[in-house]
Amino acid sequence: MDLHEGNETTGDALDDVHGTHNFITIFRNQFWGQDQPYVRRYQNTGVIKAATFSRYTSVIGNVLGTAGWSTVYQDAWPIGSGTQIGPRYTIYSNGYGENYSPLHDALVTTTMMRWATTTR
Repeated sequence: MDLHEGNETTGDALDDVHGTHNFITIFRNQFWGQDQPYVRRYQNTGVIKAATFSRYTSVIGNVLGTAGWSTVYQDAWPIGSGTQIGPRYTIYSNGYGENYSPLHDALVTTTMMRWATTTR
């Protein structure tokens, strides 16, 4: 159980390499999805990436993405893009295994609580 609060950065990643990430609260942050001052990068530009076994995450009161850059709201396994990391311009990329892992997790999206979060 961790609290990620009051950050201004590119995004938040809950990986599956360092074990499970259950009951994380992401609260009152501003995540751009790209480096400041808006450098056009083409990797690691997702805003919130919750990989396999990152269940029961709470995303509350955040400002996510950058207008014109973050164009996809969600890419979630099993109905997403089918890539390991999701589209580059995604606000939420949920349930994919990292490092080309065959393990994917549909419960990441169904157990995530999103409240009072806005996208730019």
